[in-house]
Amino acid sequence: MDMLVEAVSGLVATALSEAIMTPLDACKTLQQESATPLSLIAAAAQLLAQRGFRGLWAGAGPFLVFNALGGMLKFGVYEPLNRYLARWVPRGGAAELTANYVTAAVAFLATTLVIVPGELIKTRLYLGAYSGLGHAVTSLYAEGGVRAFFTGYFAVCVRDIPYTMLELGLYETTQAAWRWAAGKPRLSAAERMAAAALTGAATGWITNPLDLVKTRLMSTGRRGGGVLQCFREAHRESGLFAGAGARAWWLLICFPIYFGLYELSVASLQRWRRRRAGGSDAPASTALTAEYYREKAKVAAREQEYKNLRTEKPRLGGEGDESRR
Repeated sequence: MDMLVEAVSGLVATALSEAIMTPLDACKTLQQESATPLSLIAAAAQLLAQRGFRGLWAGAGPFLVFNALGGMLKFGVYEPLNRYLARWVPRGGAAELTANYVTAAVAFLATTLVIVPGELIKTRLYLGAYSGLGHAVTSLYAEGGVRAFFTGYFAVCVRDIPYTMLELGLYETTQAAWRWAAGKPRLSAAERMAAAALTGAATGWITNPLDLVKTRLMSTGRRGGGVLQCFREAHRESGLFAGAGARAWWLLICFPIYFGLYELSVASLQRWRRRRAGGSDAPASTALTAEYYREKAKVAAREQEYKNLRTEKPRLGGEGDESRR
């Protein structure tokens, strides 16, 4: 698997999962922007009353394009960087997990050139500030040129660096903990989806205050005071966890779809490449053959390690105790 496969898979997974979950995201955005507490059902009813059923997808088009490109960049950086660091970082310990979190942060920074303008336009279209994409682009450019498209850049970084570290890093940590608890080297597809759901709910709830501040800074009429002032206003008006329930549910559902589509896309592209190479089990690219067999050797070594652990467990209460006495 090379960077192109991972990047394309990231694009496909991001676009499809975000398209499915857009209505819930729209309700969450309205909850966060409201100066008074607003339930998820009330937010949905307000959107339907104001703009009809199509209002639940307001701003989805440009956002999906920008976010899909961001997903392509994210996985195109995260996976190759993890493989590079694996040469230097010991596997199976805290160092490997820390490396996952660091590479996730770096991967997000690579996406900001497309994510921030898309997030800004999506937020304002959700809230009805512009009539469409063309109106949004011309209005933003008239406000402050190219720099206006990066309004709230710092707030997006404050939210999405921790978010991406949890999204990718916590997903890896949850899977590692599950493998250790279950005593097996690999999880089933259902177990990986459950790990993704747990990761999504935790990530959504923990990062909601940061997401709320980002939403308010990007929406019209919230221009002064910066991040700290926005935190204080949000805490005073609706609380820092306004929309947290919708966000947690949104990501609990979205993450299994997102990671499931990513893994499915990677597997499909790998099979397609193998068929083009003549049906062999090895990667289509000769340059990737060594990497492919190294990864197979790592999986075999991990399986043997778990077998050894299971064999040694009964002796922990016997010989170990005697040696300590």
